Amino acid sequence: MTVYLTPGQPLDWAQSGQRWLLRRTDSRSLYRQFNRLEGIDVRDAAHLNVHQWMDPSSPRYNAALASALFHYSARTSKDERFEACIATSAMKAATWRYAHESQIVLDGTFGVCDKKILLFIVMGIDENRKGLPLAFFLFSAPGGNRHTAAGYNTEVLTQLLTGWRNSLGTRDGVSFTACVAITDTDLMERGALVTVFPDIWLLICKFHLRQSWRNHRNKCIKGDTGAHQDIRSRLHLLEDMLVHSVVHESAIKAIADEREALQELQKVDTLAHQVADQGLQHLKYLHNYWTSNEALWKSWSDHGRHAAADLLRCPFEGVLPTTNHLESFNGLLKRKHLRRWQRAGRRLRLDILIQLLVFKVLPAIYEQRTMENDERLRWESRIHDAGGARLLNARSVDAMAVRATSIGYLIADDTRDRAAADILQNNQISVPELDANRRLTFTCFSSLALSVETSPVTYIVGLELDGTIDCTCADFLNRGGACKHLRAAILKADQLRTSGTLIPTISVPKSLEDAQALRSSRTRTLAPLRDAPVMLRDPIEQAANAIEDVLQETEGAYQLDSDIGHANPADVVGLTDAESEVETIPVDETDSMSESGCSSYFGFEPESEVEMEGEEKKVNTRVASQKTTPALPGDAEASINTQRVARALHELDEISPRLQYLTTLLASVRHIDNRTADIDIKRAASALSYVSSLAEQLGKLVTHPDHDETSTLTQETPEPLYRYKRAVRVPDDADEVAAVAEHWSGTPPPTAGPSRATGYGYAGLMPPSPEKASKRKKSYGVH
Repeated sequence: MTVYLTPGQPLDWAQSGQRWLLRRTDSRSLYRQFNRLEGIDVRDAAHLNVHQWMDPSSPRYNAALASALFHYSARTSKDERFEACIATSAMKAATWRYAHESQIVLDGTFGVCDKKILLFIVMGIDENRKGLPLAFFLFSAPGGNRHTAAGYNTEVLTQLLTGWRNSLGTRDGVSFTACVAITDTDLMERGALVTVFPDIWLLICKFHLRQSWRNHRNKCIKGDTGAHQDIRSRLHLLEDMLVHSVVHESAIKAIADEREALQELQKVDTLAHQVADQGLQHLKYLHNYWTSNEALWKSWSDHGRHAAADLLRCPFEGVLPTTNHLESFNGLLKRKHLRRWQRAGRRLRLDILIQLLVFKVLPAIYEQRTMENDERLRWESRIHDAGGARLLNARSVDAMAVRATSIGYLIADDTRDRAAADILQNNQISVPELDANRRLTFTCFSSLALSVETSPVTYIVGLELDGTIDCTCADFLNRGGACKHLRAAILKADQLRTSGTLIPTISVPKSLEDAQALRSSRTRTLAPLRDAPVMLRDPIEQAANAIEDVLQETEGAYQLDSDIGHANPADVVGLTDAESEVETIPVDETDSMSESGCSSYFGFEPESEVEMEGEEKKVNTRVASQKTTPALPGDAEASINTQRVARALHELDEISPRLQYLTTLLASVRHIDNRTADIDIKRAASALSYVSSLAEQLGKLVTHPDHDETSTLTQETPEPLYRYKRAVRVPDDADEVAAVAEHWSGTPPPTAGPSRATGYGYAGLMPPSPEKASKRKKSYGVH
């Protein structure tokens, strides 16, 4: 007998003239059915689902998920955290392959689910120069925490890192260890790493370091006059020299020289007195906070990268300078991998997030990397079989392969042309000298030089009669082409020729191809393009070189997305010569300096290009021959302790005048209003407890001013990390109550009701606090 859904309804629904309306309740039912197929009952709370998956005694125990979580801890009180740490078998194998005795990156993010959950990721670098996640640490912010990004400390990171290290076991009797780690300026991340890996060499991300410096520089120097622009630019160049310094005494001397120049400027120019004083404040911050202590200086300077290169047994370029790989992955995880599973853009539930990470996201990432590697090997095999063995061997050249030098050629560039005209007008370029090699040599002064400086920064510009051009500035060395100094030299030669000086006409190449042909004719060997990739054997070195080429530490190269404690940098603006520097000048500075056309306060046009200090040029040319101090055990801990003290004292310098003012206010108090006495006394007692604790710690510093290895603060060894921490199921009778109490000593008998989904009741389980969607805010921190 044929049965129809409705009278006249044909068996072939495609031939039906009726249509169905899908209601909101129907779509919700479909979502529930889909999640149920994935093993997720959305009628239960997310933390209860996760707990049942991890409870071996539960009918819903998920062995595959439990094997992927090397640590799980339920939240049973407000003082505890929900913790779930992921490291699949593929991730553990990759950890031994790419991170053992190598370099790791550690950073955190938040906003990955609808609860106040923080996600910290440990990342390594694979053979394809791409970051590969090695471990995920998910844990909740403590109860009462208002800002999720601040809901962690050194202790919880130490505990989870210890559990991750222990879960990796040993290979050939050797435990896993990381030689070098790079983080942002966060003290808690650095403190946890040095506790778990005592001999690790810690580096600070150059981008986050320069961001802190820029924020303090902009905080001190507020104004748009020519004087403000010049002082900001000079300090910006000094910061770059400090980052690239390899000798501590040179860094100290550079700050002292700049301080002397600004102090001299205060004497000779009363109008610039206030601006120079603001610059001196920033110099004090750079010296006292970051540079005065050698241990902290090593962690962010090129000296530290040289020491890390010695530990990793790789060239200097093989050490990652930034956390760019992990920052990019954080954004990719949220905007691609997780967003595709979100419903109408709403954040995922915690249980759905964990299951997606274990069974969808992480396997997809590793499968894609495997497929890409297999495809690369397949093509290499085909090339080898076709007689291309020599080409393949050329790709595996030694890591010390030297890049091709920059090539000079002249193309249209309005910004550099205007800057060159300003150099010529301000008489900042000398008359050329003709040497025996038929080369015109010009000396060009930096437009940021002050009139009070006895040794201003200069650049050497060369024009050869066959059209070959070169300059010693960073713009030419990093980019090639024609910098503003080369353009100024060409204008100077034309000016002298017009005035009657016998200078031959020089035909400069007008394109990169012409410059290549010229070099080929000179050397009889076609020089490779600078931008041609140099295939390096070491994956970390390849990744570091990729960052140096593409990033160059410009703000816009970072697309930060909810990283812990740091904000999303400003968007990229029109690129100028400033890109040759490690960090671009902020938007307001760049626009006013390169586009305004106004005269500088000191008589020169402000730079449209950020020049490199002369000291930095010396550093770049001599680093290969210098031997840095080897990394010593304890240097990382010493740098962290120094950073803690420096940060505390910097904050005290800011608030000490206010504390003195409060002392004056309270000194004149004679009595307290009886109507508010109880409340006032409680508030005063609370403040007194904080001030007393601070006074106690300051007393330790005052009574022990000298460095003492035995008096350094040490952290307690974290308690053993258990892979699974279970809340108690509701017992059925008194005997079972006693048995449970004996097995879980110290845990009170549970009283929770039965779970709707499984009939199992779990006492004491508390969910993480819910988190509302929040908009990213710009960071103005100076730490």
